[in-house]
Amino acid sequence: MDDIIIPSGSNSAPSTISFDDLQEMEADLTVQMLQKVFSNFECMRRNSQLCDVRIKCQNSYFLAHRCVLAAAIPYFNAMFSTEFVETEMEECEIQEMSSDCLEAIIDFVYTGKIHLTIQNVTDLLVAADFFNLELLSTECANFLTLKITHYNVLDIRQMALRHNCKKAVRAADRFIQRHFVAISETPLFLKLDLEQITEFLGMDELHAESEEEIYQAAIRWLKYLPERREVASKLLQNVRLTLLDKTFLIDEVATNSIIHNSISCRDLFDEVKEFHLIPERRQKLSKFRLESRHCSEIPGIIYACGGLGMNTDCRPASKAEMYDPLAKKWMPINSMNSVRTRVGVSALNGKLYVMGGYNGEVRLSIVEVFDPKRNEWSNALPILTKRSAMATVVYRDKIYVIGGFDGKSLADVESYSPITGERKFLFPMRSPRSAAAAVVLKGCIYVIGGHNSCAIYNSVEKYDFQTGQWTILKPMKKPRCRHAAVVYDDNIYVIGGYDGREFLSCTEVYDPETNSWKDGPSMNLKRGRVSACVNGNAIYAVGGYHGEMKYCSMEILQMQPEPKDLFNKNVKLGDGKMRKHELVWRMGPKMQLHEGGVSIAVIPISPKKLCSISQCEEDEEEMIRKTNALNLDDSESEGLYRLTE
Repeated sequence: MDDIIIPSGSNSAPSTISFDDLQEMEADLTVQMLQKVFSNFECMRRNSQLCDVRIKCQNSYFLAHRCVLAAAIPYFNAMFSTEFVETEMEECEIQEMSSDCLEAIIDFVYTGKIHLTIQNVTDLLVAADFFNLELLSTECANFLTLKITHYNVLDIRQMALRHNCKKAVRAADRFIQRHFVAISETPLFLKLDLEQITEFLGMDELHAESEEEIYQAAIRWLKYLPERREVASKLLQNVRLTLLDKTFLIDEVATNSIIHNSISCRDLFDEVKEFHLIPERRQKLSKFRLESRHCSEIPGIIYACGGLGMNTDCRPASKAEMYDPLAKKWMPINSMNSVRTRVGVSALNGKLYVMGGYNGEVRLSIVEVFDPKRNEWSNALPILTKRSAMATVVYRDKIYVIGGFDGKSLADVESYSPITGERKFLFPMRSPRSAAAAVVLKGCIYVIGGHNSCAIYNSVEKYDFQTGQWTILKPMKKPRCRHAAVVYDDNIYVIGGYDGREFLSCTEVYDPETNSWKDGPSMNLKRGRVSACVNGNAIYAVGGYHGEMKYCSMEILQMQPEPKDLFNKNVKLGDGKMRKHELVWRMGPKMQLHEGGVSIAVIPISPKKLCSISQCEEDEEEMIRKTNALNLDDSESEGLYRLTE
């Protein structure tokens, strides 16, 4: 076999490669080839070469290639490959859009580029929906999410619903939840129909200073048209009337003419009075939603307690501290009344509930409540079973205490209502579990992993509040105990833990829609006995233990770019594009008072505080923008899609 002589440079001998060394090679030039082919197709179209169809739209005609249109657009694929009249005709007509819109779509098919503006995006979205062109629909939806404001979000949401743009609907809903009070003062809000405003008032994540602001929005809508008074009772059932301040109830609600002149509204008001005046009857008044609203995308204060004190010999601590994500630092708060670790912690209606735990000698059933407004702890009714290492979750107005350890691993689950004082057992889990993790998602409790003192589980159970039954789901890839779990964007993130051989830094992500698991980004440190929460658009993993060292550190996984304006979801970059966000855990500030396994929960920051911070940042940004504008020419102010308004 002949050899190939390859020169290797002027100062060295040539190298020799035998043909025997080159058995085969596969070159993948897909991208380059496609670009070349479509570039040639575009040149041929512009020069009217080999075009075999002419499309009429209004008074304009467009030449194109059937094969290109059919390959790119499902509408034309059906037209040219079935028994439509147009199959053999050299000319077809499109009447459902403007000629400018059709021209833009044909250009998009041949070049992959589209020029989106505020003026044309609606027409292009309608056209993309007509042609079943999902790629363009998605791009239009992305553009719309960048342009959402208080004044157009309701229109954008309706348009996105009409054309099944789920991403744009979700973005609009999140914006409405963050800005509901301001949106309720716009003219478009007053023009919503009953079904639409009922949907908004029923949202759990509306961001408001108090329920009084939600009530006032409902009253403004009712007053806009006289005939709406007939549906006042139906609408007001979506306002959480039992959360209204008692003085507000007497001074504002009882004297409102709409309520005063409606028998059904007066009946509703009487039930609210009964709720406040006769607490023992509250359990029977099931129509009322008793939990306060909480917008998960708005950052809150993280509270940590129930861990091990600093520089101690692994003894439980009574100390507690809080992390302010705006100041980016931990600060001490008043200590609990009792010393304990491995507690269950949940936040409900602006207060922190610390349940059960272990004081170094015995398991506990005590419950303490922290009121951030007063910076003080108080005792509440105990849970029904003494336990530690349990999971706690909040669903509606109740806290659910799940599994744990009382000398043996537990399968029982109890509900705890701070408002009514009701405590009762639910149907037990299929397996006893201590050191498990639990979350609530779409009306179900998910309990993940844990151990039974003999084996560590990778199994998952789901409790459906509708059926009152537990079902087994697809197991995790790894068995875990002493781990954490959170919900973000309807997926469950399982973080750290211990698998019986080693402590873990890895995460797994569960999609309930597909009942499937995938790997998530790993933390920087291996952490067992870790606690986690979602706060704003980030996941926080706090504390932990890796077998030799207790951690006071924290890691943060920013799920979306972190904007300066706390109310905006998207970062608008100078090039008009949304840059791909990398999911990487980053180290955050260390706790001051704890080491090892703490339990954490989040209480929302006051909207007034957020508004004041956001306004200061907006004023600063406006000053910078005006200064920079003096040095910008027109070309620098346009983005990828030329975001003209």
